[in-house]
Amino acid sequence: MEGQYDRLSPPYTPPQSYIQRGTAANLGPWGILGSEYNLVEKVNVLRGLIDMFTVMYPQLQNIDFRQTVKQLEVPVYLLVGAAELKGRSDLATEWFDMLKAPRKQRFTFENSSHSVAFEQFEAFSKIMTETILPKTYLKP
Repeated sequence: MEGQYDRLSPPYTPPQSYIQRGTAANLGPWGILGSEYNLVEKVNVLRGLIDMFTVMYPQLQNIDFRQTVKQLEVPVYLLVGAAELKGRSDLATEWFDMLKAPRKQRFTFENSSHSVAFEQFEAFSKIMTETILPKTYLKP
């Protein structure tokens, strides 16, 4: 399926600022070339990815929040990329719509896919500081 990912997802062009930051960061494949990583940490990034695909993802396949998480006692904010794969976004939206929580808000980003917080980092920062932070944390 990974080989067909581009054919399965809706067409979109990531924001230029996202592309520029990614290129300038020179992180390489899977982020392993990050300048903050030493050699051992770069190897551990790969080990973590292998564990994620072989251990964590198979365990996640058995979790359905629509069945097990119908109510939360904390505010819930959902960031949705309009170009995300339908199998992901539809299930998340279905769960979010039925969820009972003291506060819920969905943010949809037209020019985003799977990595909304990175693709739309300016808008994400604004939402976090101007919307979520003031509504979530009480001032002293």
